[in-house]
Amino acid sequence: MAIAESVIYMDSRFERPMLAECMEALEHVRALMAFRCELAQGYGIARPMPAGALPVWLGH
Repeated sequence: MAIAESVIYMDSRFERPMLAECMEALEHVRALMAFRCELAQGYGIARPMPAGALPVWLGH
């Protein structure tokens, strides 16, 4: 967690967008959100889906 927190801190100092990848569980996502990481992808958020399924998923 110390490494993740440091990388997120450096990102904020350089004012660059950052995307956390491989978020496998909701707990991972919540932990990074606590460090102000706002962009993430991975199975902890959603499984891959066809583009047409995205509006329905967003509705949930």
